[in-house]
Amino acid sequence: MAAPASAEFPVATPGVAVAADYTSASSITVVVTKRRPLDPVDYAPVDLVDLTDVPVVGEPRLREEAATAYAEMWLAADAEGAGFVAVSAYRSYEEQRAEHEDYLTRYGRHEAERASARPGHSEHQTGLAVDVNNVPAVSFSADFGSTAAGLWLAAHAHEHGFIISYPAGKEQVTGYKWEPWHLRYVGAENAKAMRDSGVTTLQEFAGVEASPDYG
Repeated sequence: MAAPASAEFPVATPGVAVAADYTSASSITVVVTKRRPLDPVDYAPVDLVDLTDVPVVGEPRLREEAATAYAEMWLAADAEGAGFVAVSAYRSYEEQRAEHEDYLTRYGRHEAERASARPGHSEHQTGLAVDVNNVPAVSFSADFGSTAAGLWLAAHAHEHGFIISYPAGKEQVTGYKWEPWHLRYVGAENAKAMRDSGVTTLQEFAGVEASPDYG
C-alpha cells in the first residue's frame, strides 16, 4: 500500500498505479531512498538475467521483466539515432558497499552521497535500475542530458516503463543530483501514469517523504 499522501508530496491520481506496492523489495514499484532502505537490507532478486542483443559494458543484469523492456526501449531509440550503452545495472549489497566506499575515498562524504547510495539504499540493488552512456560521449555527467540519447530518454523512456529517478531540480526530494543516465523500471502503466500526472519522482508519486539526506 502507498504511504499516506501529504500536502507536500501528494499521490498524483489515487489508485492509478497498477502495482502500487511501494514497500516490498521485490515489487517493481518499491521505493528505496536514503531514509527508506530495502527490507531485507541485503535483498537480492531471484530473476536476474543478462542484457542481451543490446550494447553493454561488462555484464550488466536486470530482472527479467525490466531486461525485456530495456531491450525494446533500446531498439526504439537506436532506430531514431539515439542509441546508448548499458554500463551498470544490478549491484549486490556488497558491490554497492564497495562502490560507495570508493566514492567516499575519492570525493568526501558530502559529494559522494549526492551521487552514490549506501548499501541497502540503492535502486541498483533492486535489479530494476540501469545506468547508460552514449559512447563515445559523456559518461555519468549532466551533459548526457543534452545528447541525442539523453533527450530521447527524457521524452520516451516512460513509453517503455522506465523513469529517470533523479531528475533536475529534485535533489531536496531524492537526495541525489541530476542523473539523466540513471533509469529505473516501474512498468509501462505506472510510468505513463507518472508522466500524465506531471509527477517526476517515484517518491512523490507514492506519497513518500523527501530524503535529502540519511536523516
